[in-house]
Amino acid sequence: MLFRSVPAGVVVDATYGRGGHAEAIVRTHPHLRVVAVDRDPEAVRAAEELRRREPALAARLSVHHARFDQVADVLAALGVRTISGALFDLGVSSPQLDDASRGFSYRQDGPLDMRMDPGSALSAADVVNDYDEARLAEVIRAHSDERFARRIARAIVARRPLRTTLELAEIVTAAIPAPARRTGGHPAKRTFQALRIEVNGELDALEGALGWALEATVPGGRVAVLSYHSGEDRIVARVFRGAERRPGGVVASPYVHEDRAGGGSARRLRVPKHPSQAERTAHPRSRSARLRAVERCVPAAAIAMSCAKAIVSLLVVPMITRMAAMGAQAEGRGTDGVSLARRRGQGGRSCRWQQRAQPVERLQRLARREIVRRQSAQLGFDRRRR
Repeated sequence: MLFRSVPAGVVVDATYGRGGHAEAIVRTHPHLRVVAVDRDPEAVRAAEELRRREPALAARLSVHHARFDQVADVLAALGVRTISGALFDLGVSSPQLDDASRGFSYRQDGPLDMRMDPGSALSAADVVNDYDEARLAEVIRAHSDERFARRIARAIVARRPLRTTLELAEIVTAAIPAPARRTGGHPAKRTFQALRIEVNGELDALEGALGWALEATVPGGRVAVLSYHSGEDRIVARVFRGAERRPGGVVASPYVHEDRAGGGSARRLRVPKHPSQAERTAHPRSRSARLRAVERCVPAAAIAMSCAKAIVSLLVVPMITRMAAMGAQAEGRGTDGVSLARRRGQGGRSCRWQQRAQPVERLQRLARREIVRRQSAQLGFDRRRR
């Protein structure tokens, strides 16, 4: 439902995975089409198979092999300049975790790979076996907030070379003190997460991709991000906070108080930050997910132009008409050229130009009401959704 009110156009799924989000958007919102990217060739092949099975979806869904910081190039090749929204799901897809040969799982034995794109040069084995102890500890600490990063790095260096995921998981588990192993899930979870982020350069590309998405989104469009650890969430929060504070737009909504609207180019949306208990029970891997979303605001210049047009149509035009009527009255004729004496002789005791003009205050109220109506229509606000 997050993209229900966005303008018609293209929504970017920057991390297609196995297509759950993209397929739901296409099926639920007929005014939208989805351009998705994923760096995993298996995901692209699965998407092509879906398109072949369901031609109705194929017309509004396209999937391309690319990283999410390459979306701008993909859209340029398709002739798309602006988007109605973007979705970033930064987690690992279930098929990747379930395939032991990909090396993402600390519960199954497989090679130390962890590459989203198998064609990439750097693998988890390279990081584990080639980084020096200080650099390895910094990677684990920075990408997972692991407080035992130094102990883990020391234990890994002492047991080199490492070849399999279970071997690495056992070393990490033994390096963490027993009391800390009893809480917080599997002890190797954060270390595997840190290695995956390092191998795929996920945090390096995230900030730039989010900045581009915010700039490319049309007023009323939305950008949403699902993050799964604090490092990702800090970047998302920083980028969104900067957009909220950056001058260049206003919230043209009759349901948002002016004191809370701000003057940024985007506004934060009130959405559930964490999955519900039912969602966590049905999908245990989603329990660490956090959702953040913003809506692109209408540019201040567009609001000013809309206000100017409304003022001209509601104040200036009636004023000119009234002045013309007053001039015609002074000359002894009506606005249509018929003399007043002749019209009175026909029994016409009241004419439009004779009617008392509306007070200026009423015209101003009408102008403000018209401005709010036009801005609400432009952003697609629904009075039933407050």
